[in-house]
Amino acid sequence: EVFVAENSAQALGRMREERMDIVILDANFDPVEQGVAFVTREVKLMRPSDRRRLFFVYVTAGVRTMDLHAAFLHNVNLVVNPSDLEQLPDALDVSVRHYNELYHDFYIALDVVPI
Repeated sequence: EVFVAENSAQALGRMREERMDIVILDANFDPVEQGVAFVTREVKLMRPSDRRRLFFVYVTAGVRTMDLHAAFLHNVNLVVNPSDLEQLPDALDVSVRHYNELYHDFYIALDVVPI
């Protein structure tokens, strides 16, 4: 199921109501209400076990798509340059596969399905 939030209130409400596997956040999301700051804060406040069950993608200019260092600096799992949006499905597929391999033992210990 895909949900596209129109504003920060919708995004935060949905994130609090339901567990999401993947969140894709655009750097220009709801700038009037500081949408990026509030969504990022919500993710940072998650319990570590819940955060490990979320794959967080940040779409922003000035980064190379799939740059692991940039992802680390932005506290996300994947960064995507807007000029590379057509590559998002492939980048997401590869990155989520690597993420699931990294947390394989964690998923087994908790008896949960990978993302």
